Amino acid sequence: MEYEDLELENTPPEIVQRDVCNNLPPSTSREKYEIANRNFMDWKMKAKAALAIGLTGACRCDELQKLKIDDMEDLNSALSIKLQDTKIKVSRNFTVTGEFYQIQK
Repeated sequence: MEYEDLELENTPPEIVQRDVCNNLPPSTSREKYEIANRNFMDWKMKAKAALAIGLTGACRCDELQKLKIDDMEDLNSALSIKLQDTKIKVSRNFTVTGEFYQIQK
């Protein structure tokens, strides 16, 4: 079969442009999408940070919920965390370093 005889039809540019423009959401929908996406990304970063702290310190859910900003200290290459209210009523310290520290930043 020879390809020289084959005719290829292209869609006219005005039809392509019209179809692309019709598929775009209205500006109000786009704004709502951007807000929802930003909120989701913020939540995702908070969830990653909580997960990294929880895994590094072997924390229980209630320990993570009771954690305060004052309990954390940034050491520039690590994050020192002091848990004051634990299940066995003994405070403990742990350090977040390496890959998990980069998530916290």
